[in-house]
Amino acid sequence: GATATAPPTARIDNEQKELKSSPLVTSRWTPPTQEKTPQGKGGNGLEVGALSAQRNGGHGLEVGALFSERKRSLGLEGGPSSPERKRSFGSEGGASSLERKRSFGSEVGERPNKMIKTGISESKGPGSGLTCTLTIPKWVYHIRGRKRFALFLHLLGVEDGGLTGHKTKQIESMTSCRISISGKHHPMKIDITSNSARSIAQGISMIEESLVEYISDGNSEIRLLYDLIATAEGSYRFKKNDGWGMLLREYEGVTSWWSLFELPYKGYEGSDGEYHGKFLTRLKPLSGDCKIELFGDGFGVPLEHASPFVLIRGTKHKDVKDAVFAARDAMRRHQGRGCGCTPKW
Repeated sequence: GATATAPPTARIDNEQKELKSSPLVTSRWTPPTQEKTPQGKGGNGLEVGALSAQRNGGHGLEVGALFSERKRSLGLEGGPSSPERKRSFGSEGGASSLERKRSFGSEVGERPNKMIKTGISESKGPGSGLTCTLTIPKWVYHIRGRKRFALFLHLLGVEDGGLTGHKTKQIESMTSCRISISGKHHPMKIDITSNSARSIAQGISMIEESLVEYISDGNSEIRLLYDLIATAEGSYRFKKNDGWGMLLREYEGVTSWWSLFELPYKGYEGSDGEYHGKFLTRLKPLSGDCKIELFGDGFGVPLEHASPFVLIRGTKHKDVKDAVFAARDAMRRHQGRGCGCTPKW
């Protein structure tokens, strides 16, 4: 073989320092056996492989193997690290980038009353989790006949003196969300965190199911489902128009825009008083399938828990917006004529 001129010690030391300081070279590489580099120009002729310890004055520096490892880590050689690196950044367009985003509740549930989520990305990646904070409506705390902390214990799943919160654990297990409940009294908040928008949607659905079970009143259920989403906070977004109090829900198999207002009340001396708003149902014309519904004992739709309210809903955003404008205008004219009913619209 050719006789190699011994390299300057300074050159080897510099290369060794450079490689040790490089973040791309780790201690886990396996040096290839019997590997040689071609004789370089200028008479250096370094043979670096398994024979380098014998040919280079006993230095034992397997520089060629280190450089090969460094090249592969940078994707300069056609090793497996290059396509793996591309896939990790999504440059090769895996199936996840084409995955169709589905509506809230498309995978969960026997109940159809699920919120439709906005076009937020399905996954934000590790360390950039989405959050949703639900605030329990105050009226839910005042259900007659319920013991102290009953709602808090119901949400946790602590029943009959049990010590384990099986409900929250089940939600976390099924959705991969993290559930946190704060405040045993009003305001009670439920924080839902996940890297996946779909997982948060599933978690919200299961929380809703638990609360609907707790109040056990079909008519009050509509008020509950509206209030939860109308006051929701966090980086997870719902489709809603805050200026008009409108939000999009899927309920009983129908996706529609909802707007809900509490009806004003006027007390009378010596009597219980009454809720005003029956005249709202006579507003005409309403476009498309938009309708105005009054809920309360005095309107033929008894409520066991929630205060009387009016619900305006329809499948077309514009139709509901027009009806909300007409209802607000009618109520303000009614209250402007000297009626003392409250709250003011």
